[in-house]
Amino acid sequence: MKSAFNKDLDRAVYKWYCECIKNGISVSGPGICDKALDLNKEFGGDPEFKASGGWLQNFKTRHGLHLSVSDAGSDKFSDFNPIDVYPDIYLEEENAYSSGGDSLHSNQNVSFLNCDVILNVPDENNISFTNENEISYNDTFEQASDTNELLHAFKTIIDWTERQKECSSSDVINLLKLRELAYVKGMSVAFSSDDSEAINRKVDAVNDEKRDDSFSVEEMFEIDKCVKWIKGHNFSKIALQFPDSMLGDAMTVSLKLGEMTEKQVFVLGDTSYGSCCVDEISVEHVSADAIIHFGHSCLSPTKRLPVLYVFGKQVIDIEDAANAFQKFFPDKKTSVILLYEVMYSYVVDVLKEKLKDYDNLLVSWLEIPGRDSTILSDTEGNEKTVITKLHRHFLIPSELSLNNYKVFYIGSRPVTLTNFMLTLKNCLFYSYNPVLKLSRVETLDVNKHLKRRYYYIEKAKDANIIGILVGTVGVSEYMSIITHLKELIKQAGKKSYTLVVGKLNSAKLANFAEIEIFVNVACVESSLIESRDFYQPIITPYELEIALNQAREWTGDYIADFAELLPGAASYIPSVQNAEIETDVSLVTGKIRHVGIPTSSEVDDDSATSLVTRNDMKLSAIHSKAAGEFLTQKSWKGLEQCLGETPVAEIEEGQRGIASKYEDEKL
Repeated sequence: MKSAFNKDLDRAVYKWYCECIKNGISVSGPGICDKALDLNKEFGGDPEFKASGGWLQNFKTRHGLHLSVSDAGSDKFSDFNPIDVYPDIYLEEENAYSSGGDSLHSNQNVSFLNCDVILNVPDENNISFTNENEISYNDTFEQASDTNELLHAFKTIIDWTERQKECSSSDVINLLKLRELAYVKGMSVAFSSDDSEAINRKVDAVNDEKRDDSFSVEEMFEIDKCVKWIKGHNFSKIALQFPDSMLGDAMTVSLKLGEMTEKQVFVLGDTSYGSCCVDEISVEHVSADAIIHFGHSCLSPTKRLPVLYVFGKQVIDIEDAANAFQKFFPDKKTSVILLYEVMYSYVVDVLKEKLKDYDNLLVSWLEIPGRDSTILSDTEGNEKTVITKLHRHFLIPSELSLNNYKVFYIGSRPVTLTNFMLTLKNCLFYSYNPVLKLSRVETLDVNKHLKRRYYYIEKAKDANIIGILVGTVGVSEYMSIITHLKELIKQAGKKSYTLVVGKLNSAKLANFAEIEIFVNVACVESSLIESRDFYQPIITPYELEIALNQAREWTGDYIADFAELLPGAASYIPSVQNAEIETDVSLVTGKIRHVGIPTSSEVDDDSATSLVTRNDMKLSAIHSKAAGEFLTQKSWKGLEQCLGETPVAEIEEGQRGIASKYEDEKL
C-alpha cells in the first residue's frame, strides 16, 4: 500500500540536504534514502515507509534537484533551482538572503546542466510573493504547466541568473539552450498527473508559419504578385498549396485570387509528403496548369509544372537580430556568412544595411527554381566565385573558401540548421531564433553526429535486402536517383525493393521485417531522419553510395542533395564496373562479408573434367538474399493452403444488401 505524503519528513530531509551542500559534503542518492529512513524512524513515522527509487525521484522533482557526476565518479546531487520550495529553511539561517532577496551565499555554487537534461521547473502560477525577502511556493502541483508557462518560468530564472555575481555567462548560455530545447520539443512540466490528463490534453498544431496580426492577407501572401504572375502567363487553372498552419487563410486567398484574375483556383488538400516540397501529383488530379506554393520551402527544383513560390513573412525584431550579430562579432573585420530561412528573406536587405560596417559580411541568396539567378557584380574589382550549397548561393573571393567564414543563421527550424552544419562542418555556427529572440553559439557535435551516420553506413554494407523509400515525387530527378540506387545495389550483389508509403512512420515500415535497412529518397530537408522510433536505420542516398560504391571513399564531407550524386554533377563518381568481390570484416557484427556479384569464373568448377555434369543436385540461387529466402527462414509463414487435404466447397449464394443491414438480418 502506498504511504501518504509526510510533509514534515520531506522538510527535514531537505533541510539536512541543504546543510550538507552548504558545508561542501557530497550527497548521493542512496545517502538521501538512508537519511529519510533514519528520520522517519526518529519521528515515529509510518513503519511501512520505504525510501524507494520512486520516492527519491519524487523528492528530486519537488525540490528541482538533478543528479550529476562528481570527479570521483560517484553520483551526487546539484541544486539546480536557486529559489527553494521551502524558503523558510533558508530564512532560518543567518544572512541566507540579502536584503534584495537575490543573492546566495558566496560559497554556495549553482550548478547548471547541459541541454540533454529535462528540466523540472515549478509552475509560475504556484509562486506567491509575500514581500521582498520571501518567496514561497504553494504545495499543490497537480496542474502541469504548458509550454508557454514553462518559457515564462525560464525567463524568470534567466533574469535572476543574469543579476548574480556568482553566475558566469556560460551559466546563462546553458539556461538559454535549455529554454530553446523546451520550445522545440514542446516540453511540458508535470509534477503529478492522472490518467485523464492524457485524454484531455490539447494538441496544438505547429504555428511557426501562421500569419501574424501585424501582416494583412495581401502582405503575407503577396496577392498582387500572384495576380500579376497568373495574368502574365495566362494560366486558366491554378492550384494553391498551403502548409497546415496557413490553412486558416486559404479560403480568403483563393477567393481574392479568383475574383482578381477571373480564373479557376483550387486549394490542395493534405500533401502525401512534406509540405516544403511542391505536390505536383495532387495538382495533376485537378488538371491545373500552374501551382502557387505558400510557406516554407526546401527550394528543390521541379519539372512538371510552373511554380510560383510565396514564402510568407514571419515576424522578426530586426534591431534585436542586429544586436545579437554585433554581440557575437565585435570585430568588424570578421568574415561572416549570413544564412536565413526563406520566411525571413523579406528583411535581409534591411538587416544588411544595419550591418554595413562589416566589410567581410557575405549575405547568401536563395536559389529559387524557375527564376534566373543574377550574379552580383563585384564593385571592388576582385574576382569572386559562386558556390551553391543546399539551394543557397555564396559569392566569395576566389582565394578563399567557405571554411574561412563563420556562419550566422536566422531561423527556428532545427532540421534546416542541422543540414547546414553537416554540410559546412568546418564552420563555426551562431544562430538567432526570431520566435524566441534567443541567440546562441551552436554546439552540435558534428563529428559525433557523423560517427553515428558512419555506423549506419556499416549497417548498409552488412544488409542483404535494402528498401528504397520514395519520399518525394515532386523533386526533379527523383526517378533518376532511384534508378541509380537500384543499379548500385544490384552491382553490390544485394536485393532492393522500392516502396511508396507516403509520409513515413514506424508503424508503416515495421510491416517490412525482411528489409534490413532503408534509403530515403527525399528533398534536402526530409532525407535526413534522426528519429530512433524506427526498427531499422534510414540512410540517405549519399550514405548508400559510400557503402556500396567502391570508388567513393568516406572523407567526412556530407552531401544532402541527391542531385549532386547523378552524372554531370560535381560530386558524381561512377561506380566500378565488373569489380571483383570485395571481402572485409564487418565493424558491427565482426563477421566476414562480401560485396559484389560473383563472376562465372568464381563458380565451383569441380565438374569441369566430367563427361556429364549432374545439375539435378544443385539448388537454384537466382533469388538468394531476396525476401523469399527470408520467408523460408521464418518459423511461421502465414495460413497454410493445405492443397489436396481439404474437400472442395460447393458454390453457394451469398448475402444480399449492404454492410449495415443484409436482407436476411432482423432489426
